[in-house]
Amino acid sequence: MADEKKYLEPGTLENTRKNIGTINKEEAAQMIKVLGGEILEEKPVTSPLQFTSTASRSAKPPKPRPPRPEAVRTPAEAAMLSTMSVNRASKSAPVSNKKTSGMPNISPQDWLAVDKVMMSPEYKIKTDYGIFNFIRLLQKDGLLRIDRNFAKNTLDRHISHMEAFVTLIRTIINLSPVSYQARIRSDDNPRFRLLNKVEKWDVHTLRALHNDINLYHVQIPDIMPFIKAIYSMLVQILFLGERRVTMLLKEIYEDLSLYPDVKKPLVTATMKDTHREWLYLYSQIVKGLYPLLYCMCGGPFQNFETFFSNRAAAILKFTEKSRFDILLPEAEAPIPPAYEQAEQKKEDVPPAPEEKETQEKEQKDKVRKKLVKTGIKLLDTLFPDAGFTKLETHPDMYPYFQPLFEFPDGFNLLSPENPLQVLVVLLRIMEDLFQGCRNIRFVFDSDARQRDDQDSILTVLNEWNAYREVLFDKTYCHTLRNFVTEQYTKRDFCHTQYGRAMQNKLFWFIKYHFLPLYTFDKLVLERPEHNNTYRPLHSRTDFICDFFTELAHNVDITAKTENASITGIQNPWDHYSFDIPNTVSKRLDVLLMANRTGKGMTATNINLIKYTLCICAVLDWWINDGDSPAYQCDQFKFYRISLEDGGPLFTVTLRDDQQKLFLENFKKLTAEQNKKKQT
Repeated sequence: MADEKKYLEPGTLENTRKNIGTINKEEAAQMIKVLGGEILEEKPVTSPLQFTSTASRSAKPPKPRPPRPEAVRTPAEAAMLSTMSVNRASKSAPVSNKKTSGMPNISPQDWLAVDKVMMSPEYKIKTDYGIFNFIRLLQKDGLLRIDRNFAKNTLDRHISHMEAFVTLIRTIINLSPVSYQARIRSDDNPRFRLLNKVEKWDVHTLRALHNDINLYHVQIPDIMPFIKAIYSMLVQILFLGERRVTMLLKEIYEDLSLYPDVKKPLVTATMKDTHREWLYLYSQIVKGLYPLLYCMCGGPFQNFETFFSNRAAAILKFTEKSRFDILLPEAEAPIPPAYEQAEQKKEDVPPAPEEKETQEKEQKDKVRKKLVKTGIKLLDTLFPDAGFTKLETHPDMYPYFQPLFEFPDGFNLLSPENPLQVLVVLLRIMEDLFQGCRNIRFVFDSDARQRDDQDSILTVLNEWNAYREVLFDKTYCHTLRNFVTEQYTKRDFCHTQYGRAMQNKLFWFIKYHFLPLYTFDKLVLERPEHNNTYRPLHSRTDFICDFFTELAHNVDITAKTENASITGIQNPWDHYSFDIPNTVSKRLDVLLMANRTGKGMTATNINLIKYTLCICAVLDWWINDGDSPAYQCDQFKFYRISLEDGGPLFTVTLRDDQQKLFLENFKKLTAEQNKKKQT
């Protein structure tokens, strides 16, 4: 008896393979290691139909059939055979019809796809048991079960942010002047429709629905009412997209800033919080819950980027909304001929305030474009062959500027395709220019700006270095150095969960502090907290350009008037002064012939302001123009990579011809100017 060969019951191996589901070689090997044992053969079995047929004719037992080919003899073979049928593995999962009665039919392949997404670290909707995930297939309604922490804590956190967003929108409306509130109620402008729709969201319903969920045994159908309620609100604005809603909020802020009686500090703080809450709603709720929304809509499974556009009809049907209930991106409509004729008759009518504002903005954009072109030429004159005239090719600035400015460790790691490389160089050049601007005596009750400019311009001069020294050198570079070090020792580090989280942190930091229009693939769902003690750089460069443009304009139109209250500067025609000569000031001295005094002096404070304005315009363009090369970079090429082995590269050969190039270029320009004078 001890040597008698043992057999499994017929069908045991097939059922086991079905229950295990689809696994790869590594999972199979791990399962073998954990479970051990061996795989026995099954008992021979005859088809029930054949047995019935023969039994009616003869009492002779049927001939045994040979063992099934799937009856393998090693655990590895048994485990690997589970990958042969995706459909059978999914269909074997016991799911009650009662539970899924309100859900659409979803194919087994799509169920497996969405199930994998919901278990991923980015979403954490379901519990991931690793190689033991097949256990869920053996449980009743196992595929429908939701992680308890997600149902309890994550959904509760989402409700809190929804409540905060609605409260902030209502606060903005209450802070608005009565005349602006009237426009909100009656105007059909998208920004006013946005305020109207969000104000009416009934977020208390979400709290009640969440309390009704059985958190100890929650399944997908149990949270269907909650998902329907939250998306019935979000669907009204989510088709606008993250960026468009942000722009509408910015337009509202600009509108309110024009009213003299509005509480500007309170409005500013409220708008900042509203923007932050909207980013959470879009990235954590709209995206974070979309796999559950898919389960309610059905159809082929799609990723987040295409789901809402391709399944819009199903989403509206599930949320019981029509296309008239939602905000959609604006599309340019053709102008009717009758309207064109009516417009021709209105040529003599003064432009409306909104038209006037549009014209002023267009004029401002034209001036900025000219300043950018002049600024690039000026940068190429100050730093010949550095690459400023071909920024669209992402030239490597490190070999040229490291010997001039001696940047701390971290700058050397930036890839030429990292938009921060050019940005940091421009910040550093501006630092040198501001050393001279500190000795300019501004008059803050001039026509150049309102009285609050005194704090603004002085704060700019005092805090400018912090954008590079604190935000870039100490914060961004610290994370960058840690990432590159890990990547150097472990080449697959960038694909690990921790590596993806570090990259995600770096990308968000760029967007938060330097490039507001920066877009990137979110590698993880978590978003780092945005704590910024400094005014956003993108708004500060815009302020500098506006302020210095007005100063330069006022000085030019008043010639050399002594009325400083008009020009905005007490000493515009004085020789500029740098307390300590620096890299940029030395080159300015050569270009503006600083040793010349008297009537032909060109090294003046007003020229320093104009030079600073032109270079700041380039920086502002780099930051605030979505078409600038800063936004045409590959996000994953943010650190320097060796062409030899594909690993991180910590340095490259530095240049030593900067001074020679500058002097040669200056001689060339001087010769050209002299030639023009002679002709």
